[in-house]
Amino acid sequence: MAMALTPLDVRKQQFRRVMRGVDGDEVAVFLGLVAGEMETLIREHAVLSEQVVQLRTRVEEFQSLERSLRDAVVVAQGMREEARRQAEREAELLLSKADLEVKSRLRAVESRTADLRRELAELKGERQNYLIRLRALIETHMRMVEASEARFEALDSAGSTDARVETLWRTRADHGPPPTGVMPDGPAGSAPPNPGGEPPRPPAETPGPWG
Repeated sequence: MAMALTPLDVRKQQFRRVMRGVDGDEVAVFLGLVAGEMETLIREHAVLSEQVVQLRTRVEEFQSLERSLRDAVVVAQGMREEARRQAEREAELLLSKADLEVKSRLRAVESRTADLRRELAELKGERQNYLIRLRALIETHMRMVEASEARFEALDSAGSTDARVETLWRTRADHGPPPTGVMPDGPAGSAPPNPGGEPPRPPAETPGPWG
């Protein structure tokens, strides 16, 4: 392998003189020019080599950055896919939970509605029974009032005091004594109602049905 030629080698190069040879001074000048050009080329080559090194370094940096970005994109895509699957699972769980809750509330509402319907039916039955008892009670009191009115009419139409007193005693025996302080329509001095609830006997000197 030939040795590398330097500008200094060109400058120091010596040639053998022969007959009818070239001019030595011109050769020296030319060799100086060649050496100068070589020096310039060597400097440019050094600069270009440094630039190549720098560019290679930057290329390697860009390649490393590209790999990092590519890896980051892959990781981001994986995370996005995992997030999507997680969101779908959570959405399914929420929908399932909401469906169960809705069904549970519907069952509770249906059960409460059934209870309210039963209570309403019971209330209607109790109302009907109450109306029946109230109607029977009103009819009973109406019959008692009509009977009392009939007896009082008979009392008013009685021709004698004895008949009026006898009718009054029957009315008291059927309906109980009158309120305290209310005296029957009879002769002065008639006895007030018996505290025991029994209708009092008429005075002994008054002729009547008990004689």
